[in-house]
Amino acid sequence: MNLSEKVKAKLVSDHLFEQELATIEALKVEKWHDKVFRHLWDMPEHETVVLEITARGKISRINKVNFKEYLPPKGAYVLLIETENNDRSFRVFQN
Repeated sequence: MNLSEKVKAKLVSDHLFEQELATIEALKVEKWHDKVFRHLWDMPEHETVVLEITARGKISRINKVNFKEYLPPKGAYVLLIETENNDRSFRVFQN
């Protein structure tokens, strides 16, 4: 995943811990059409956050209700952050 310094700083300030950034950058980027449509969690002990990172560096939170119909812009990344009992996992997709 190739991110600008500005995007990295914004992700760390708003969504990630510093040490998680290296994990995100090392992830294999999956193709958007290969993603598994599954339930996105929204409970205190298990939550999913969906972020769109555009080629220009804009970061937007995606509404989970419309996730199955959502299609990211060409070249944008979609970052899924899943938190379950303080354990976080990540997946990255690109259209």
